[in-house]
Amino acid sequence: MKTNRRLFSATIILVAFIMIFSTSCHQKKDLKPKSTIDSILQSKVAAELKASMKMSHADWGCVALMTIDSGEIKALVNLNRDTAADKYLKAPNYAASKLIEPGQLFTIASIMACLQDKKISLTDSVSIGKAIFTNAEMEDANPAIKYTTIQKAFAMSSNVAIAKLVYNSFKTDPKKFINYLKEFRLDKPLGLPDAGEKTPVLKDPSSPSWSKISLPWMAIGYELKMTPLQILAFYNAIANNGKLIRPILSKCDTTTIPCVLMDKICSADVLTKAKMLLDSTMDKSPMRETSIPGTRVAGKSAVVKVFSGKDKQSVLMLCVGYFPADNPKYSCIVAINNYNQSYINWAPKTLKHIIGIIECGGDK
Repeated sequence: MKTNRRLFSATIILVAFIMIFSTSCHQKKDLKPKSTIDSILQSKVAAELKASMKMSHADWGCVALMTIDSGEIKALVNLNRDTAADKYLKAPNYAASKLIEPGQLFTIASIMACLQDKKISLTDSVSIGKAIFTNAEMEDANPAIKYTTIQKAFAMSSNVAIAKLVYNSFKTDPKKFINYLKEFRLDKPLGLPDAGEKTPVLKDPSSPSWSKISLPWMAIGYELKMTPLQILAFYNAIANNGKLIRPILSKCDTTTIPCVLMDKICSADVLTKAKMLLDSTMDKSPMRETSIPGTRVAGKSAVVKVFSGKDKQSVLMLCVGYFPADNPKYSCIVAINNYNQSYINWAPKTLKHIIGIIECGGDK
């Protein structure tokens, strides 16, 4: 008898749950998805990217602008060059689908891994300029400088400093470094299959392509690949007090409930130091080119050499940041690729113009 009563009660609860769930689903189906894209911002951002691509004779480029707390994409521009017509046209979603080597943009993750492992302090002195790993030489843009602090080395974009920090910290156990990167969720896609998202390429010591120089080269953003949106989401998580959220392009109502992928990508102490590092780049070239009176940007820029075949090389110009640095509302990434091998980084200039559009009420 008791068994029958329990079964009856359980059946009632299950039916009630199904009815509630069905009603909820029906209500959601009645809601029409609304794009998160701001049409005015989209148009103006597209114009800025096109202008920069023309000036640098680029072959493709993309920009993604998102809100810090909700992950709403407010502008998403993808362009490539029609060589025959000599003009720039709307392109596939490079921001979600183009796997790129992030170069210096990745160095914040490398330092965070060292900090998480309690291997370093930002005030530690580090040698920069030149270094040899096995038989491979690495050299900074200004090899005359010999020593500085880790924080200044990061602001100066010293490849040698970051590579040496990671190599010295994890050379006896390189998989530990990779595990920290996985803890930051840098090995997983964001969950955007409809946008053509690709899975990041993050190898480890068991990979066939792993070599004696993989560790220092991965530390500075080579021998691994991510999409621009994946890079942006990581920087957005730093700005968002460690909360990693999925970028969204549409929503069903006016209230956005962020899709949280991770509540905390790292410890609070590491997060504070990561913010300090990204803010310190503002006073160093080329990030200072993003400067607008009253709006400080925290972020990183990079110029990455891309080898795509025999004697064929292009230059990928990158910049990612969030602003205002002290109370961030937006994060943005700019990627511009050109085969003319111009080493002038147009990405920070483009970001500056986009910030100017927002500051002037360009989204109104």
